[in-house]
Amino acid sequence: MPVLYQEGIRQTAYTEITTSTTTTSTTYVDLLSLTITTGANSVIAHFSASNANSADTQWTEFQLVLDGTPLRGIAYESVSSGNGDSGSIVYKTSVLTAGSHTFTIQWHIGPFSGGNANLDPSSSIGHASFYLEEVTV
Repeated sequence: MPVLYQEGIRQTAYTEITTSTTTTSTTYVDLLSLTITTGANSVIAHFSASNANSADTQWTEFQLVLDGTPLRGIAYESVSSGNGDSGSIVYKTSVLTAGSHTFTIQWHIGPFSGGNANLDPSSSIGHASFYLEEVTV
């Protein structure tokens, strides 16, 4: 049974991809970013993405970065060109120092098979959404 707490969410922030976005980079580049000013609390980060790659057996990697430090990552592989794949990251920080903090999602494609990764929210297989909750528990 889940444990319920009296304390809760102090603030939220949200961003998403709204236009078609493509990368051919084989090293991490910024995709989405949110800066929030917190109290001495934790933050829960939620990220999800679905995209298509232009090459067979190409993978896409994403990582969550807090104030320049990578925290968590995901990777998935397209079996064939144009097929969609998806993944998510959920991460709760330890208690942060009060002040401004920047959370960034970075992404890149695998280095071996060329091509690109595309996030196209106008298609049925493309999105990237990033949500933060400052919490007191």
